[in-house]
Amino acid sequence: MKRMIIVSVFLAAIVGLGIAESVISSSLYRRLSAQISEFEAIVRENPDDFSDGKALKKADEFIAEWEKWRSFARMTSNHSTVRGFEDRLYTVRAYAECGGYEDSIAYAVSARELADDLAVETYVLLPNLL
Repeated sequence: MKRMIIVSVFLAAIVGLGIAESVISSSLYRRLSAQISEFEAIVRENPDDFSDGKALKKADEFIAEWEKWRSFARMTSNHSTVRGFEDRLYTVRAYAECGGYEDSIAYAVSARELADDLAVETYVLLPNLL
């Protein structure tokens, strides 16, 4: 009976940690998706002039958010997908820094869609578990 209780406690702890990881991961990717959407809106409002620095500041914000959570994301998600997402984030920031409107929008859209996909991928659903 003691073994059954101990096993049940360990199982409950593992399930709890899995749920916590899912909630943290999906909220991270949803936050990043929202920040990238704000970046897109800023760039679309003023496509010819990045000199006010709003786009670069917004890009720095989502890069800083990513830097805080990068190791966690790499630990808990598909490495190649996370690396592709990270590459897109840094590319968005680089194009914002050099003033490339079309390229920054294209990479921002791609990064936002990948963040949305990663958020859905972290939900505890039967297809995600298999």
